[in-house]
Amino acid sequence: MKYLDLVPSNIAQIIPYEAGKPIEEVQRELKLKKVIKLASNENTFGPSPKALEAIKKFARKVNYYPEESAFYLREKLSEKHGLARENIVTANGETELISLIARCFLAPDNHAVISLQTFLMYKIAIQVVGASFTAVPLKNFAYDLKAMKDAIQPSTRLIYIANPNNPTGTYVAKTELDDLFKKLPGNVIVVLDEAYHEYVLKDDYPNGIEYFKKGYPIIILRSFSKIYALAGMRVGYAIAHSDIILAINRVRSPFSTSSIGQAAATAALDDTEFIQRSAAINKEQRDFVYRELQNSGFRTIAPSANFVWFESDISASTLYADLLHCGVIIRPLRAFGFDNSLRVTIGTPRENMMFLDALKKILKKK
Repeated sequence: MKYLDLVPSNIAQIIPYEAGKPIEEVQRELKLKKVIKLASNENTFGPSPKALEAIKKFARKVNYYPEESAFYLREKLSEKHGLARENIVTANGETELISLIARCFLAPDNHAVISLQTFLMYKIAIQVVGASFTAVPLKNFAYDLKAMKDAIQPSTRLIYIANPNNPTGTYVAKTELDDLFKKLPGNVIVVLDEAYHEYVLKDDYPNGIEYFKKGYPIIILRSFSKIYALAGMRVGYAIAHSDIILAINRVRSPFSTSSIGQAAATAALDDTEFIQRSAAINKEQRDFVYRELQNSGFRTIAPSANFVWFESDISASTLYADLLHCGVIIRPLRAFGFDNSLRVTIGTPRENMMFLDALKKILKKK
């Protein structure tokens, strides 16, 4: 029997998501002792001390299933954002929520609008449920919301927007988002992915929660994997109308947010000093890496999150492989639609210098 022949066509055509290489894999394959990972936009400073203490405390309770509704985490989030608990749902990372939302609102006869060069999981989630989609190209490396609005069809149910965008680091300004919501058809919900919003220090950057409070049709996605440095805990949350939250809970697996993840995320929300310090150091180091890449002759885009997109005349796959042999893992972007581009996460000052020094040594040999 050919088992793949039993797989539905919408599943068979999916290109699996390929994550950034883990440190251990590179050490094992290349026989390297010192390896740094700047590939997956993690906070390399590590979690808040308060989160670490909560992890230690709850480690003895992992024999019990987690609190299914994540009551205390949702309570903390509701206090932080001035919302009702009924407007919040947590899950096993943002990626699970992206999948759950597609399952709730898309069927094979429905349509969604995404960007052509953005986070890959939007497309995969749509393909899994068998819906159709229109992928709108970026304009000047940023979301073209006018073109996305023009792509809406009678069967459209969702528009996915990453703000800021991964992998380019550009962001949608408040005026642009305002225009999108003007005369938006009543059958369309905007899924606003704000995984990196804490890193954006711009006056014209919109806060999705304000649009929700005004009653716009929106689902806001946020993550504890980025600035909160809890990527291994897999905790994400959505903010939306209570009816939308009810629908998501209908398809969400029970106990989808681990007890340790809930405890760590709840504690991390109390450490505002850690978040502010992480954002400030990130901006300083991001600006430094951005300038150094420009000075080295790479084409770059002004970044707003915790990573920098860059492009070179040198083959991206060659540059990526050369950096791996220097013990530096970054992310090639062919899967995102950029054939000769790469993305580097902003790490600690020491990690950033290791990346830049390795890059300069490679360039000297070319």
